[in-house]
This record gives sequence, C-alpha cells and structure tokens, in this order.
Amino acid sequence: MSGDYSKIPGNPWLISTMWLAQYYALVGERDEARKLLEWARSVATPTGLLPEQVNPFDRSPLSVMPLAWSHAEYLRALRSVRQPG
Repeated sequence: MSGDYSKIPGNPWLISTMWLAQYYALVGERDEARKLLEWARSVATPTGLLPEQVNPFDRSPLSVMPLAWSHAEYLRALRSVRQPG
C-alpha cells in the first residue's frame, strides 16, 4: 500500500469518546458531555446499534457491531450527565 495517509483523521472509537463524555460530566462540563452523547446517537444505526469504531468520512461502522462495551459506556456516560451534582 502506498499513498498519503496524513489527511486521514483516524477512526473514532465509541468507547473512548464515551470515556471523554464521562470525564466532562465529572468535571462539570455537562454541555460538552451532551455533545459527545449526541454524536454517539448520530452514528448509531436506525435500530440503535453502536459499533466499536466509525469511519471518519461517512460515519459508517468500521468494526464489530453491535459492541456491548460501546453500549455500556454510552449508558454510563448518559447516567453521569443525568446525575445531580
């Protein structure tokens, strides 16, 4: 394989994105956390399935789907945003 791959931003991972959302919620930046939750919802399939990774160009799933861990971290992030505090 040859080519210039420097313009490829990488594949977004749902799990690490949800960890970042949990961090934002923990430090009180709930609006930032909500933005990441909305992004996760936007890359889910019409039936709500979440993949492990997402294509950075067309947002299609790139790997295992559904991935229970992605769903679990989404729920943890959602819970952390909704908790009082």
